[in-house]
Amino acid sequence: MNIQEVIEKIKARFTGDAKKDIDTIFNALNESKDAIYYEEFEEEMNKLLDDIVKKANKEDKRALLSYIKSKNRTSYDKKMDSIQKLVYQKKFQEALDSLSAIEKQMDEAIEKTRIASRLPTAVFRYYRNGFEKTLCNKWYPERSVINLDINLPEILENKAQLLFVLKRYDEAYEAAKKVYEYNPISVVASITLASISLQRHNVYSFSSSMEKAKDFTYSVFDFFNYNFLMASYYNLIEHDNATVSDVQRYFNTQKTPLNIIQSLPNGLKEQLKAKNFLLDLSDMVKDTFFSLIDATKTPDGDINKSSTYYKRLNEFYSEQEIDDMLIKRELTKDLKVEKKCKL
Repeated sequence: MNIQEVIEKIKARFTGDAKKDIDTIFNALNESKDAIYYEEFEEEMNKLLDDIVKKANKEDKRALLSYIKSKNRTSYDKKMDSIQKLVYQKKFQEALDSLSAIEKQMDEAIEKTRIASRLPTAVFRYYRNGFEKTLCNKWYPERSVINLDINLPEILENKAQLLFVLKRYDEAYEAAKKVYEYNPISVVASITLASISLQRHNVYSFSSSMEKAKDFTYSVFDFFNYNFLMASYYNLIEHDNATVSDVQRYFNTQKTPLNIIQSLPNGLKEQLKAKNFLLDLSDMVKDTFFSLIDATKTPDGDINKSSTYYKRLNEFYSEQEIDDMLIKRELTKDLKVEKKCKL
């Protein structure tokens, strides 16, 4: 069943009562949270929510928007908001204490679940989206996986970063390493570990963590974090002012990675690549994007260029480049099939 068929089934359950229909949408979102097409699905559900609000009369609109907001907000979200406020106020130790309290509650809940499940070797995972789930399951497959409802990797990532700010590097290192237990492809954890190594002038550990970050970077946020940290390396370790100036000149956070890559002169582009700056997504990340683009094709089998996965890839590559890569991928598939038939 493709995503459009799923959406039509949900719409068929609508009653015309706005609040009941909103409940139907949120129930469907909850039921589909582990689906690989979840991001696409969430986008379509948000459109349905918008339609419900638009059709309501002026007096009801505000009440419906508040109702939707209340459905979206969880106690976890509220706790993280309060922690973020403490960070903005530079009350780092208070924020750290709050994060540690949530971590402790989660550790206890995980242990109880492990005992109750009678799966002593089961691993616990939290995926931010369908992309992470697909990528993680391919490169870190496990026989028994229990999905977490709370974003424990985010808690540990924030804790590691706060400890880094407080210059408590040993504790920051332990918190960042713990992230991998629940999300082994966390780029934030890898970047934090690399930052700690850079402070200690441990070039080998820095390079190792940056290599892992490069392998799994798929978001614009991680693209900038990676490249700015690499610039810090060339500043602190190599004392290469020219490279640092080039990064400061071209890497504007108001632009997409594609805009930046296209603006780089060819000679500089090759120099930055040779110096391990990230100007191209890894093959494993691109393959994951392609498999999800395939999974979200239109009912006619065409590439859906408005899909979340296509749009994310388009932040790094032009449409022509994506089309060329897709054609090359199809040709490779055909050659493999032909080779099997001959055997």
